[in-house]
Amino acid sequence: MKICVLGDASSVHIKRWVEYFVSKNWDVHLFSLEKSIGTSAIEHIFHSRVNIRWLKYPVSSIKIKQEIEQIDPDIINSHFVPNYGLIGALVNKHPLIISCWGSDILTPPHKTFLHNIRIRFVLGMADLITTDAQMLTDAVGGFGITRDMILTVPMGLDNTIFNPANRPVPTQNVSGEPTCSDAPVPTQNVSGECVGNTANLTIVHLRALEPIYNPELFVMACALIKQEKVKIVMSSAGSLKDKISMLANKLGVNIEFIPRLPQNEFANILMAATIYVSGSLSDSTSVTLLEAMACGAFPIVSDIPGNREWIIDGENGYLVPIDNPKYLADKIVKALRNPKLLKDARLRNDEIIHQHCLWEKNMMAIEAAFKSIINNR
Repeated sequence: MKICVLGDASSVHIKRWVEYFVSKNWDVHLFSLEKSIGTSAIEHIFHSRVNIRWLKYPVSSIKIKQEIEQIDPDIINSHFVPNYGLIGALVNKHPLIISCWGSDILTPPHKTFLHNIRIRFVLGMADLITTDAQMLTDAVGGFGITRDMILTVPMGLDNTIFNPANRPVPTQNVSGEPTCSDAPVPTQNVSGECVGNTANLTIVHLRALEPIYNPELFVMACALIKQEKVKIVMSSAGSLKDKISMLANKLGVNIEFIPRLPQNEFANILMAATIYVSGSLSDSTSVTLLEAMACGAFPIVSDIPGNREWIIDGENGYLVPIDNPKYLADKIVKALRNPKLLKDARLRNDEIIHQHCLWEKNMMAIEAAFKSIINNR
């Protein structure tokens, strides 16, 4: 079968998506206006001369439509409503699958009337809409789309890479204390209480440094727990990198910034982490959250609908306000000093991942839906 995927070729999520269909012997064509990070699909990369972001995608739809007509695919799958979703709608070839990612639905509609109109137009052109969270499905339904038009499947993860069995085992000195930076949890006494200090433990914030992910919250919270002497790791990718670096220097917070990494190296960071933090202002199902859960890191994430689908506060993680650094700092310390909570959360999160979030299983459901639409044309 022949599929045209329209999406950001610089995104690892698009890469994973097209590689799945290639692995299942689909004839996959990837259309993008962004530079590719490399896929096994037949790539059609367009270089727009239009620098206005909202305008370059509809303008490019003319040439993309011409190439798609020559390919004559069995199905078109557009990712992210305002740009590639719009291109797919303007190409006007069916069946058309629109894949919503979260922020494309959860934030733009409230900006202007035109954003709202654009999203209604794109969703209305779809033969099927995919979402990765129930709250995102609810949001799509708010645009007049009936539930039978929506397939809700978390994107999932590769548990051969993101797997708690691969977590390093902490070494100990003669006193029984961790002696290396790969110690995943604090030491404890027979009552499950923290003993000694929390040095050599790692807290990670691996979302991009963009306004929607609210990275300032994390840095300000870390400034309040400097006495814990934990290792702090953040992603260096994003437009706020300089601002976050200056804030960390001003507050005296020592942060190790890491670049974008291949999946296996990214998984190693998560498997060595004790706590994973995200103060995102908006999310559907965060793949990075699922990866952290799979790797055994304790999640402390913003109290927003998308995160509530995965985290029960105080059981398998903590939910925190998006604007209260002290609250976040208190929860970080509380988790660091509660090894039993960390252990119990790992076990529960491992169950959740295996029940709902395995990449191959979830993508098989997506593929089956695509085939059904093609066969019922």
